[in-house]
Amino acid sequence: SGKTAAVEYRSRAGWQVNITVKPATNGAHGPSKLDGDSSSDATPAFRKELEASVQTLSNGLTNSKTVSSQRFRVAPQQKGVIGMKVVVNGRLNDQPASREVLLLERNGFFVAFTVEYAEKQWSGAGLAYTDVAHFVGWPPRITP
Repeated sequence: SGKTAAVEYRSRAGWQVNITVKPATNGAHGPSKLDGDSSSDATPAFRKELEASVQTLSNGLTNSKTVSSQRFRVAPQQKGVIGMKVVVNGRLNDQPASREVLLLERNGFFVAFTVEYAEKQWSGAGLAYTDVAHFVGWPPRITP
């Protein structure tokens, strides 16, 4: 319907997971290839959405800092959609915490998939990538 939709759930491992889908401006797209610096070949609208997502990640964390910003491919074995992944560390309720956002554009929508977990559980967050891949669907890309 052209409106923002959000789903929130807690994974079996106890991570807080949020998925937000919202209309992208016409022609907006994320990075087109895996190499290059940050989101340099993404449109300004995508970069602005990424900045807003990172700001949201930092909300409620004390001493928050971005520790990683990189391109990623959903379902790499099937040459899936390329997006951006940003990791922010900080403290939540006086405990070390990490939050990740995986942002991509798919069929005219921005999809932001965020995961929050205790900092020491970082290695398990990679399991969320499969969830992202299933949520956005495997290629081929549908053209409107």
